[in-house]
Amino acid sequence: MSTLKLDKQYFIDVIMLPLLFICISFAITSFKPEAPILFRYDTVAVQNGDWWRLLTAHFTHSTWNHLALNMLGLIIMSYLFSQVATWWRWLSLMIFVSLFCSICFYLFQGDEYIYVGMSDTLHGIIIAYALLDYKNFKLGSSILIAGTLGKVIWEQTPWYIEASAEFIGGRVATESHFYGTIGGLLLGLVFLFLEKQKSQKLPEEN
Repeated sequence: MSTLKLDKQYFIDVIMLPLLFICISFAITSFKPEAPILFRYDTVAVQNGDWWRLLTAHFTHSTWNHLALNMLGLIIMSYLFSQVATWWRWLSLMIFVSLFCSICFYLFQGDEYIYVGMSDTLHGIIIAYALLDYKNFKLGSSILIAGTLGKVIWEQTPWYIEASAEFIGGRVATESHFYGTIGGLLLGLVFLFLEKQKSQKLPEEN
């Protein structure tokens, strides 16, 4: 019985929401070209009242290669961070980082800006979960955080070389990676604060 309960909880916390994200992204990409145009981030459309785009853009992809690349990253992260992942953290990360990035697009990227993809949110998820997982896997978390920050900084420099544009069928939106990393860092710090508060309450309850 305990094994069944553990397996059920593992599915709820680690697999359920990433699987849902994959299904939503697959469904949107399947209805090309209408759905990607309707759900992508478009500053002019948002200004005209299409507020759903602030969230749906991050489930929308330009090509099947683009979708496959992001979904592979999502699957890898659900495995790597299984010790700290919970369904509410997955949901919080997807909603907060996606909206944070979209608001940054609106404020800083100009009226002609269009965006699709989950790579910005994935950058945020890496940072937030690596911060939480540091206590369990210091070396691996340090490498992930340093590598992600280094990559994002490099992408903002003149020395960055775009290598995957042809594969995904469009420009790599490096600015979105920057915004996603900041969003993940902010929410990751909130997660750490909540964990600290929880650990301080446990001895009192015992």
